[in-house]
Amino acid sequence: MESGAMGVNTQKNPLVLYTDVQTQGKGQRGNTWISEAGKNAMFTVAFPLMPGYENQLVLMNKGLSAGLADALMNLGLGSIEIKWPNDLILNHKKVGGMLMEIITVGANKYLFLGVGVNVNQVNFENQPLATSLCLNFEKSKAPFDSETFNIKEIIVAMIHGLWNAWDQLGEFAEKYADWLYRKEQNIKLIAGDSHEMIDCKLMGINEKGQICVELSSGELAEFHHGEVKMAYGY
Repeated sequence: MESGAMGVNTQKNPLVLYTDVQTQGKGQRGNTWISEAGKNAMFTVAFPLMPGYENQLVLMNKGLSAGLADALMNLGLGSIEIKWPNDLILNHKKVGGMLMEIITVGANKYLFLGVGVNVNQVNFENQPLATSLCLNFEKSKAPFDSETFNIKEIIVAMIHGLWNAWDQLGEFAEKYADWLYRKEQNIKLIAGDSHEMIDCKLMGINEKGQICVELSSGELAEFHHGEVKMAYGY
């Protein structure tokens, strides 16, 4: 199409596309994102990039992750945390996440940000590490007057959170550490090739996006996403 994917070639402002059902959802590193139809919040945002901005992926990842966490917490949806690099965690389980890609459309470049948050789904067969908003809150105490959470209302809130973060990426990137899952606590890392378990203490995430840890030997180490992944729980 002349207008490009999602029509973004004609857009100077961010563009959002959302759906009630997806059949080929993608997660980090080629994993599949499975979602029941009509139960969860799923949308993609195309952010137009200024020249040279494609080199700021770490800043964008931190800032936009923090924007999502901030939006959900402002809705009263519990203590959301960010598991490195950008999974959304609720009570030690994954409630959502995001996936970033740089896409060229015509002469322009865009950050395509895919977001998925489990909202009203209650069955996670064969997904023991997944959860949803409705599994963690009593409906009578939820900030929505209905039997189920209002998915579109949650999507709108998250989009506003992303807009705010996009306009203030530096400030929101600094807030990333405030929501970092298990910061300054003992964690386990799983080596990418050998699957060896590494016991360590999470110190933070540096400006390169590396996870910074203190090994059991007392030595400090840094790893890129892909070299290791962080295990859930303790």
